[in-house]
Amino acid sequence: MVGGLFCRVGDALGAIHRNDAIHVSCGASRKANCLPELLWKQDALWQDTYKGELVVSLDGGNQNNMLGITLFFLALVLAVLMALPALVHTLLGSWRHRGGWTYITDAFMAGAHAIDVFGNVAYATILNDLFLKKGGYHYGKRGETISSATGRNWATGKLNWLGLGLCGLLNWIDKDHCWKSIEGGREGLKKPKPVPWYYTAAFTVLAAGLLGANAWLWWWVIF
Repeated sequence: MVGGLFCRVGDALGAIHRNDAIHVSCGASRKANCLPELLWKQDALWQDTYKGELVVSLDGGNQNNMLGITLFFLALVLAVLMALPALVHTLLGSWRHRGGWTYITDAFMAGAHAIDVFGNVAYATILNDLFLKKGGYHYGKRGETISSATGRNWATGKLNWLGLGLCGLLNWIDKDHCWKSIEGGREGLKKPKPVPWYYTAAFTVLAAGLLGANAWLWWWVIF
């Protein structure tokens, strides 16, 4: 499915978030402001308040600054172009392999997971800013889904009202979805109380409005 394309891009973008790929050094005069080695790379890149000598290298080498941007948009274009052919191929595959409806639902579930991982990595900055309180567990970990990161922050009380709304909506669609989706084990975590309905309602209304505005914008741009 087309989700595989997003998965590949998610892995590529996720490489810049790996702990083992970050090398940070600060000027001697600003040692107190040095960022810890184990911070996500996004934290090192986007800490505007740190004005010392901040040097970030990916895997110790110089990278083409435009490569990531180019690959990102190329993957998006390919995903759009391949969406319909991939859908038809999946339907034909269910008939060819006699997998029936199970074959189709499994393919869509795999695609949904891949897109979820892609979104968690590619949109980490906006997710962190919109959904988390200070000190929350950051979105953007390579290979992790949005649901997993949301569930971990829900369990530790680090979601703001928007994050709680997202969590509540996911839990409404699939009971305890965020809790069940936590990856890497739930040791030390306690299942939190259900998200109050008004957070879910507020987020749903806001999300529906934004979705409608986006649809109108694209309609205006295209037609």
